[in-house]
Amino acid sequence: MLVPHEHVQVMWGVVWPSIQAALRGTMSTLPRFQEAVFDGRLMLWVVRKDGRFVGHFTLQEVFGPEGDSGLRVVTLGGEGGKHWVPLVHSLVAEQVRAGTYDSGLATCRPGMMRWLTRLGWRVRRYEMEYRNG
Repeated sequence: MLVPHEHVQVMWGVVWPSIQAALRGTMSTLPRFQEAVFDGRLMLWVVRKDGRFVGHFTLQEVFGPEGDSGLRVVTLGGEGGKHWVPLVHSLVAEQVRAGTYDSGLATCRPGMMRWLTRLGWRVRRYEMEYRNG
C-alpha cells in the first residue's frame, strides 16, 4: 500500500526499524533518507499481512538526460520477503509495460539482488562506493 504523503510522518515510527536495517552497510544515513521520504522524493510503500506491518519498500522516479525515465526500487525490507517481493516486481513491471516509465531499476545489496534476479531482473552494471574512514 502506498503511504499517502500526508500520512508518511505517522507511519515513520512503524517503518523506520525496517528502513534502518535496509540502509545498513550503505552510504545513506537515516536522517538523509527520512528527509527524502518526508519531502516526497521517495515514495514509501508498506506491506501488511493480517493487519500488521511486515515490510516496506521505497520507490523513486528517475529521469535521464535524454528524456528516458525509470522507476527505481531504492529499499526493500521486512519479514517474509519471498511472499511479497514479487508484488513489488509486478508493480514496477506494470508501470513499465503501461509506458509510464521506460525501465525498472534497482540499487541493491546482495540479498535484494538475489530476489530480483529470481524475478527476471538482470544485473546491468556494478556500483561502487568510497567512504571516508
